[in-house]
Amino acid sequence: MLMKSIKVYSILFFVAVFSMMGVTVSEVIRNRNSDEKKEMDNVTWIPDFIDKTIKDNIPQKKALMTADVYYTKFVIDKVSSQLVEVGTNNFIFLITNNESDCELADYQCSKKFTQQEIENGISFYSKMQNFCKDRNIEFFALCAPNKSKVYSQYMPPSICKGDVSRNDILIEACKNAGINIIYPKAELIEASRNNIVYYPYDSHWNRLGAYVGARLILKNWGVDLPALESVQIETDGEGDNDLCKWISLRFPQTADSKKFYPVDFKKFYDMDYDFDSVVPVGPYINPEPVIAKKLLVVGDSYRMSLSPVMAGTFAETYIMYNGIWDWKPCEKICEAIEQVNPDYVLYVSVERYNKLLTMK
Repeated sequence: MLMKSIKVYSILFFVAVFSMMGVTVSEVIRNRNSDEKKEMDNVTWIPDFIDKTIKDNIPQKKALMTADVYYTKFVIDKVSSQLVEVGTNNFIFLITNNESDCELADYQCSKKFTQQEIENGISFYSKMQNFCKDRNIEFFALCAPNKSKVYSQYMPPSICKGDVSRNDILIEACKNAGINIIYPKAELIEASRNNIVYYPYDSHWNRLGAYVGARLILKNWGVDLPALESVQIETDGEGDNDLCKWISLRFPQTADSKKFYPVDFKKFYDMDYDFDSVVPVGPYINPEPVIAKKLLVVGDSYRMSLSPVMAGTFAETYIMYNGIWDWKPCEKICEAIEQVNPDYVLYVSVERYNKLLTMK
């Protein structure tokens, strides 16, 4: 009992000391443990020996960081993170703003693509689309909006929203260049009026948001799924909450934070998918398909909630991670297309990663 009391008082002591200094412990720990190793302007004066003590030697470091986060949230209603902001209605948002993942800049419209970058983005999609066209394969790309674009009303008021983002310009340029691409921001905003379409505590769209995206793609391929407002929806446990883990805060599970699914596709959500493979995995078989053809789904993590709807539509579905952080994906995707020989190809990505496409 005595040892527990000592640990608690030690944690509170460090929290209080660093709070009086104007810097939170969690900022320092996260900053020093992050892969990016960014230096923060307001802590660069901390001597190296203190930094090392915080990083390596303080007992109960995790408990210290958690206590500090709760203290800061309680006192000033803020979280100590350069990556995450808590908005209204307990919605949590990414505010990444590095070179290759700029959600904050996309929201504020504070950065623009050069003409060369726009041409690079068009080239990325054109290579895949033309590769498919030469083989009589139907191709479509789906660019999912950042969560902050769909739920801007819940963003912190201190973060100003811009008008036209570089992604808006890129998508329009792609369409003008003949790329089959969909950016369902307007549709998701409309759907969000009556349903939760992104996880409140995570950066991803949920199954209902993915359903909206899948419905738009399938409409272009001759399949009319019912609108979300007329779909029977049920819940299936707690929704994703990765952003809570990032800031060591636990938020109450509410009706909005549950994991929803359209009932008609339930058995396809229950299938055991491999979403980590950088080569095509499948086939995932549908014995009663709407489209008796073969589909290859390629993309980042936003393809995960969308794939069950596609698997519930096609006879055979293959799924592949685009590996966009690690290699030039277009070459690998073309290799995968040749390997699978699909009838349809769907490329899925989220808005904030479009910067990576323009760098190729």
